[in-house]
Amino acid sequence: GKKWLRAILITCSGLYIASLTGIILLWREFSGCHENEAFIVITGVMILITTVVQLLSEQASLLTSAVISLYSTCLCFSSVSKNPDGNCNPRLGEDDPLGVFIGISLTICFLIWAGFSATADSRLSTGDSDDDASVLSVQMERPLIEGVVANPDSDSEENCSTMTGKSNIGSKLWKLNFMLALVTCWVGTSLTEWGS
Repeated sequence: GKKWLRAILITCSGLYIASLTGIILLWREFSGCHENEAFIVITGVMILITTVVQLLSEQASLLTSAVISLYSTCLCFSSVSKNPDGNCNPRLGEDDPLGVFIGISLTICFLIWAGFSATADSRLSTGDSDDDASVLSVQMERPLIEGVVANPDSDSEENCSTMTGKSNIGSKLWKLNFMLALVTCWVGTSLTEWGS
């Protein structure tokens, strides 16, 4: 109850403070070039938009937007620190093993989170509720089972198979696959130090 709510609010506050601190530090270190300033401003504005949209949605998950804001700040740092212009990037030519380690660690955490959230409904549901289940009727060219009909009084149509399953499985799978594709691209560019 209230303990979880407090923990979530404290976590959100910490994530937003870290994100705001990151944006301020990015502005102090990487401002002076229009490209860097554009990335930093767009990141800050998108954090505000994401937070407002998330608060106005049905779930109103502040924790999700807080995590996204910190991750966006990390991505902004990654982009401005890879700027090949020496006038815009004071860190040009420096090795950044800590940044690569943090990036890969965050990637692993987000992959675990994405995998968990994609399968959480099926693992955490008790099976007592029929609200989440939907009935899907599929017309078959030929019946799956041939033989004697055990219950001729049922309402089933000829050559029709009925399956029960989660209605939102497809929406979760494309999100998981999209995230995995983005992570694959990001890990490849980080490990090869593309752009430096």
